[in-house]
This record gives sequence, C-alpha cells and structure tokens, in this order.
Amino acid sequence: MKRVAVTVVVLALAAPGVARADAKAECIAALEEGQPARAAGRLTEAIARFAVCARDVCPRSIQKLCVEQGGEASALRPTIVLSATDASNNAVVDARVSADGVAVATVLDGKAIAIDPGLHTFRFEKPGMVTVERRVAVREGQRGQPIAVQLLSAAPAITPVAAAPSPPAPPESTPGSFTTLRWAGLGVGAAGLAAMGVGGVFVAKTASDKSAAHCDASGACDAGPLSDARSAATVATVGFIAGGALLAGGAAIVIFAPKRETSTSPSAGVRLVPVVGARDTGILLSGSW
Repeated sequence: MKRVAVTVVVLALAAPGVARADAKAECIAALEEGQPARAAGRLTEAIARFAVCARDVCPRSIQKLCVEQGGEASALRPTIVLSATDASNNAVVDARVSADGVAVATVLDGKAIAIDPGLHTFRFEKPGMVTVERRVAVREGQRGQPIAVQLLSAAPAITPVAAAPSPPAPPESTPGSFTTLRWAGLGVGAAGLAAMGVGGVFVAKTASDKSAAHCDASGACDAGPLSDARSAATVATVGFIAGGALLAGGAAIVIFAPKRETSTSPSAGVRLVPVVGARDTGILLSGSW
C-alpha cells in the first residue's frame, strides 16, 4: 500500500511539469510563425499567432514579446468599407462580395472589414445584375478605405428566333425543254406557215380571176377581173416570201435558242393578226420575246 501511494504522488507532481513544457513549446512555435507572417504582410495570420503566445501560460518573456508584436500588427492591418449603387444611384445592400475568391461580405451595411494590405480582386455579385470585379491596392495602416462600385441590371436573355424557311426555288427548265424563246420560234414558224397558206389561197384566187377575165386569142381581157388577178398574185407572192422568211426564222430560233429559261416575262408570246384594208391584205405578226 505504501508503494502505490508514493507512485501516485510522483505522477501528480510530474503532470504540471509536462503541461508547462507543452505550453512553452506551443508558445515558442506561435512566436516563430507569427514573426515571418507579419513581415510578409499576412497580418491577419500574424495577429492570430501572436494571440496564442500572449497567453498567461506562456513564459513571461515570450508573452511580453507576443503582446507587443500583436499590437503592432493590429495597428498595421487596414480596414475597408464596401458599398454599391444601382443605375439610379440607390444603395444596393444585398450584394455578395468576395476578395480573391474568399467571401468577405453578404450584406453591405457600411461596417469596416479588416483585411491584409496589398493587391486584392473584389467581386460584387447580385442576382439580376451584372457582376463587377475591381482590383484594388489596400494600403497598410489605412482605416475605412472605401471600395464602391455601380451594379447595372443584367439584360434579359434573348431567345433566338428560328429563321423562316426559304420558299422553294422554282423548278429549273431541264435541258432540252421548250423555253419561252423556243415557243416564240415555234410561233414565228407557225406564222410563216400561215403566211404561205394565205399565199396559196391568193394563188388560187389569181387563177380564178384570170379565168374570169375571159382573155381572147389576141390577149385582150376584161379589165376588172384582170386587175383583181394581178392584186391577188402580188399578195400571193408576198405571202410566200414572208411565209418562207418567217418559217426559216422560227426554225433558227428553235434550233439556236438556249436550253434553259432566261426570261419569264408574262408578256412574251406571238400573235397573228389578220390585216384587211382597202390597199393591203395579209397577216401581221405581233408579240415580244
């Protein structure tokens, strides 16, 4: 029983010594980590480390040094005040702001926010408004440095409208098909045939008129029928000449016209107009192609 009691007493006396050794090691580590962080401008990290080694459990010398350096880092750490307005210059308070990708505010209430000095990229976001980014140099030791932006309403999304389908292209004339010009050639040829037919009619009329002239052996004939016969012969001659020319021209048009449609004018066509007058009798070819 006496040996057990002695062992318990020894352990009880040794425990505070172990705890003090662990606390001292932690205090020394915090001081060693806080000093380079302060030198690098990471003041928030430095302040947190100096707070660890400024506790009462730390040795007096370390505690005093950490309190002093922690106060100096706090004095150097700047603060910023974030604000935003809309297009009408009204305050926007329900915007979210991040600094270098880390959220720093969800409400823009005008309160100062502590931040490390240096260059920072601030991103202001609000649903329905255009996101704004600003790169700002936050100055060491400055308090309440303002960072203000204007947020504009985002343009509504425009749904693309499908283009109306193009009307089908008119079918092209296939090679060898009759185009307007070729139909005109056929019309001209038909007019030529008609003119030759008229010439044939007047040939017959010439013969009839000569027969009605009752010419005798001496060559004397009735003047009226003979004059009619001569006029009919003239018309017949003109009919055959014009008919032959029209027939040849129509054949040339049909043969040499382009095989594809080049003009679709609704007025294209050929008309045959009979002409009967006191002095002239025949057929008038009219149209355009």
